[in-house]
Amino acid sequence: MGPRGAAAVALGLVLMSVHADAASLPDRRLLEQRRIDDAVCADAARARTWNRAWAAIYGVTAVASAGFATFAPPEHLEEHRRAALYVTAAKASVGLLDKLVDPLRVDAAGPCDHDASASGWVLEASRRGMLSEAARRERRALLTSVVGGLAVNSIGLLYLGLGRHAWSTAWVSFGVGFAASVASALTAPVKSWLLERELGPPLDIAVLPLIERDGLGLAVRARW
Repeated sequence: MGPRGAAAVALGLVLMSVHADAASLPDRRLLEQRRIDDAVCADAARARTWNRAWAAIYGVTAVASAGFATFAPPEHLEEHRRAALYVTAAKASVGLLDKLVDPLRVDAAGPCDHDASASGWVLEASRRGMLSEAARRERRALLTSVVGGLAVNSIGLLYLGLGRHAWSTAWVSFGVGFAASVASALTAPVKSWLLERELGPPLDIAVLPLIERDGLGLAVRARW
């Protein structure tokens, strides 16, 4: 087989591969759209439950801690433990305020109200943008839970340790409070964030044959 015949065979193989990829592209994109819809809709519903549950936990903790610290008789509660309960109430109040003022919201009105099979490619860009926005909000909620919890509990630790000279009580209060912050982060909705990391940026690769006097070659073009 001469160079021209080999080039024709190579070109035919490339065209067949391109045709197969083009034929399966709508199916892959439709599957991706459905995965985005499922993740965002699930996170939207879970975010509402997550906000309410942790608002209730923080609210009950704040009221119970402050109430016990206020009405417990001195013979049943030492002063540094009473102070620790007030600190617990203050930290829980901060958590409650965060859930009430800046709750996690995932906008899923579009995909949850439309049939994914009938939406076509028109909503592909908007779906990607919606997924990115949901992932951004989920990352911020996780960061607020962990870093914000660490900051608030560190303030309580320093107050009880340095101000009250009750380091053992301070460390217990810090451990319990930060564990609650970590539990809040672990129970947060993260499907959109994980799916965005899995899908990553769109990647486009094309392989084209090169016919030169010296022989044959392949050219690879990638876009991401």
